[in-house]
Amino acid sequence: MSVSFLLVSTLSDVCADLMVDAGLAGTACSDGHRALDLLGATRYSAVFCNLKISDSIELMDRVREGFPEVAFVMVTKPTDLRHGILAMMSGASDYIHTPLRPCTISASLTRALMRKRIECALLRPRRALSGCAASPAVFVPATAVAARSRLVASLAC
Repeated sequence: MSVSFLLVSTLSDVCADLMVDAGLAGTACSDGHRALDLLGATRYSAVFCNLKISDSIELMDRVREGFPEVAFVMVTKPTDLRHGILAMMSGASDYIHTPLRPCTISASLTRALMRKRIECALLRPRRALSGCAASPAVFVPATAVAARSRLVASLAC
C-alpha cells in the first residue's frame, strides 16, 4: 500500500523536506482551504496539520467528516502538548511535537494509520446495518465534547 501525506503548515517547505527524509511522498500547503481542495482532488493516507494554522480545528473536523478514511495528525510545539492531547480527544489520530524528525514522523504515521484502520473496522458493521455508504452519526462521549471545548477555548487566548 502506498502511503502519501498532506502537510498543512506555515513552514510547509521545510517540513515537507523532513517528510521526504522520512521516506514519505506528499504535498504541502499553508492553509486549510487549500488542504480541502487538495484532499478532494488526490487520495492521501494522512494529513499532518500544524496547530498554528488558524483553522486547524475546523480542518480536522472537515477531514473527519468528508474523508473519514484519512488519518489526521496534529503537530504542536513542545509547550503545547496539552493541546495535542486535547486534539486527540477531539478526533485527531495522533499528535507530534516539533522539532520534527524523520523517525518521529514515521512512528506517528504508523500509529495514526493503525488507529484509523481500527476505527474504520469498527464503523464498517454499523454502515452495513444502516444500509448506507456514508458514515453514520457516531456517539461522541461527553469527555470528548468537553475536551474539544477546552481545546477551542485555549486556542482563542
